[in-house]
Amino acid sequence: MINKTTIIETETLNASLSQLLIELNNNLPLNKGVRVLIVSSAGFVKRGLTKHLIDGLEHDFEGVQIDRYFDVTPNPEQMALQNFVDAHSKQTAHSVSSKPAFIIAVGGGSVLDSAKVLSRWLEQPSVNFDALLQSDAQCIPLIAVPTTSGTGAEVTPFATVWDTLSHKKYSVMNVAPTYALLNPAVTSSLPHEETLYGALDALSHALESLWNNNRNDTSAAFALKAIPLILDALPTALNSANEDEVLQARAKLQQAACFAGQAIATTKTALAHAMSYPITLSFGVPHGLACSFTLSAIIKHYRHETLHLPEALANKVCALLDSLDLPSYLEQYTQRQSIVESIDFNLDPSRAGNFVASYNREMLGEIVNASQNKVEEQS
Repeated sequence: MINKTTIIETETLNASLSQLLIELNNNLPLNKGVRVLIVSSAGFVKRGLTKHLIDGLEHDFEGVQIDRYFDVTPNPEQMALQNFVDAHSKQTAHSVSSKPAFIIAVGGGSVLDSAKVLSRWLEQPSVNFDALLQSDAQCIPLIAVPTTSGTGAEVTPFATVWDTLSHKKYSVMNVAPTYALLNPAVTSSLPHEETLYGALDALSHALESLWNNNRNDTSAAFALKAIPLILDALPTALNSANEDEVLQARAKLQQAACFAGQAIATTKTALAHAMSYPITLSFGVPHGLACSFTLSAIIKHYRHETLHLPEALANKVCALLDSLDLPSYLEQYTQRQSIVESIDFNLDPSRAGNFVASYNREMLGEIVNASQNKVEEQS
């Protein structure tokens, strides 16, 4: 099912916020003393974007009560979210309004996923996490302001939560944001690697929605819009010295992430993502890199016909990926260790099971070794 997130896209952040506040005033119960939760990370607090939001809310809504959760870290932890829900429940136990009327999330995929989980959990704070995973309760309205271009979390109906101590990854379902506010300017200060990893995550989403047992005409159309945008815009975003060109490229990457997110909202991800989860848990490899460094090898191993990829597009994707020298980025986390020798690839069937072709552990080893430039060590 394609989610029903309303997308607001404008050229300036102030215009986006003004339009958003009008939407909120028209559609949500913003009475005096309304409670609002702002979810972000320490980095965006320092950049002043959250202050801008809070100042606008306090100006436009009399007596607004602002709650804050600014401790989101990469790969949001289930226990950290549990601790916040417990603390928030105690803090608001005797308040007139004990839960937020809406949530605004400002940040990358981890921030948006955290806010999506909280939109469900704060609606029923007494349930434990296992019950939350099974719940289909109504969510608190959520406004997603993505500051990276990659996860598509601003339009997807699920969120990923991690328990690194137990080496587990969970998906909370049916938590699509109510609004997505898209503005490329908020991505302009992203460093090289965050720009790269985000775009690679979006590329992985688009490709994996094509080589997917759940694909349909609508999801394929979204994916085939996303891929050319990434191929065109990523080199410019990474390498151009022209600020206007870079901003235009970032706008394309933001659109591509949104299209790719809409594709996987129908299909979910497949083999590359399933392979990425144990790599992230074992080595701490950033998600966008972990799910994308195998893409070129997967395409070459299975060939474009099997993967529902036009040949010319498959060749362009491989050319871009190969030009990026992803193994050198991977070495920052693996210290040249063989991933195949370090990990037992017992793949998550909810993702690997979506893949259109068969695979076995020997095939996976060949793909990972080729992606890690360790083919010579395998022979």
